[in-house]
Amino acid sequence: SFNFQLDDAHKDVLLRNENLAVCKTPSQNETGDMKFQMDFDSRKKGELNFTYLEDPVISYVFSGGSQQDERPRTIASGGIRIHVMGEHLQSVYKPSICFNGTTFCEECQAENETSMRCLSPAMEEEFYPAVLTYGFQLDGVKTYSDMGSFLLLQDPIYYNFEGVKLHLRGYLTLDGHNLDLGVSLEEIEVWIGKEKCKVTSLSRTQLICLLPDRQPRGGFNGNPPLLTGGWTSTRVPILTSTQEYPSDLLLPPAVLEPREED
Repeated sequence: SFNFQLDDAHKDVLLRNENLAVCKTPSQNETGDMKFQMDFDSRKKGELNFTYLEDPVISYVFSGGSQQDERPRTIASGGIRIHVMGEHLQSVYKPSICFNGTTFCEECQAENETSMRCLSPAMEEEFYPAVLTYGFQLDGVKTYSDMGSFLLLQDPIYYNFEGVKLHLRGYLTLDGHNLDLGVSLEEIEVWIGKEKCKVTSLSRTQLICLLPDRQPRGGFNGNPPLLTGGWTSTRVPILTSTQEYPSDLLLPPAVLEPREED
């Protein structure tokens, strides 16, 4: 037989093969070091110290441009950064955020002891806005499994340009609908071809970015240049044919696609 022992108490073995054994630690009422051993047919092997740390504490959650005292929010396509503030957040082995019980879950990443970041999963509802319940899976900690409500909004809608868009310098304005609902300015990155168009303003109906000094080159593998945003994996044409105008006077065709995480 084979068992794990933690301070002379046997623990459940979850996985075992020739090269690996995994067990689940029980809860404890205090932090500190404890003796850890493996028991092979009543023969104890390997005496190591196992450390119990403080349980994580979540103070508040915000996302999608929400403030600390507001209900956090996301959009149907997901990919929105959810910021979690608290204490001892690096103590958790595999944290995740879940919506409507465990219907939609996504792993989180602790950036340090007081900050953790999650990405919202893609979620669809029949009507918007929708109110979802949410909570966190933090190993054995149950305190934060129900954190209240989370607001789910429709994706932003960007309108196509009419005809060819001529731009020599300055700012590019993209029009649309609900552009800042559930998406903050910091989460949007605009690329035209292989160069950035720096986002300077985001409102309910417009996104404004500062164009590169020179005409950008096209995208990789011969694809047309792209305009990228941080919430959707759907490519949406923004600019149309450039055949009637000299190429050095035109912004290249642009597309919406996701921003990569840092």
